[in-house]
Amino acid sequence: MRQTKRPASVEPIEEINYTNQETYNVSIGDTVKIYFETNSCCYICVPNQDKYAHLLYIGEKMMRNDENEQGLCLGCNTTLAQLFVAKSAGTDTVKIGIYEPANPCEEGRGNLTSFTVNVVE
Repeated sequence: MRQTKRPASVEPIEEINYTNQETYNVSIGDTVKIYFETNSCCYICVPNQDKYAHLLYIGEKMMRNDENEQGLCLGCNTTLAQLFVAKSAGTDTVKIGIYEPANPCEEGRGNLTSFTVNVVE
């Protein structure tokens, strides 16, 4: 059986940009990903997730970690995406912070970063 080599793709490999925007402009049905990097010492808190009128918080997804392994590893930096689905037209403000385990995930505690999400039809 003869093997043939396939030509290498001429398309550049897309690198994911894990940079957040202050304002996101999306359409209904789109998924918004807001990235944070942390390690096993802390967790990502979305304290106002039940207060959105136009977004639905659907959880987080690991995008990469230092060890290229599944799951969190002790002391490794991990990039996580907080995921939101746009469900209706309007504007919501997403607040996210990195908290130590002893701190409860509550609005008004810790250092939160705000992101504006504008949803259009």
